[in-house]
Amino acid sequence: MIQSPVFWIVIDMSYRTNPEVLCKKIGRGYFLLSTRKVWGECPFVLEVNETAAFFWDMLKKGLSREEIIHISLERYNTSEIEASDDLNVFICQLIDYHYLEKAN
Repeated sequence: MIQSPVFWIVIDMSYRTNPEVLCKKIGRGYFLLSTRKVWGECPFVLEVNETAAFFWDMLKKGLSREEIIHISLERYNTSEIEASDDLNVFICQLIDYHYLEKAN
């Protein structure tokens, strides 16, 4: 699998979750919900799967990319490459939607 150059940017940068975005389980689904304060900057709601909700929780706790991948390997039956790729894609999506910000 050929990785996009944006993935290398994700690996090298530090990010933090937007404090105005919450992850909530509603019924059987998981949703990222932005507060009214940031409605103009990011989508009000984004449905995510269980793995993405787990990634969000780990990012919210301030864990590094490497720590999240390590914990993912223990939690899910997956390879390091697959966990890394899934996390990279999710981080890129979060950046695009302004749910994730560059950490100072």
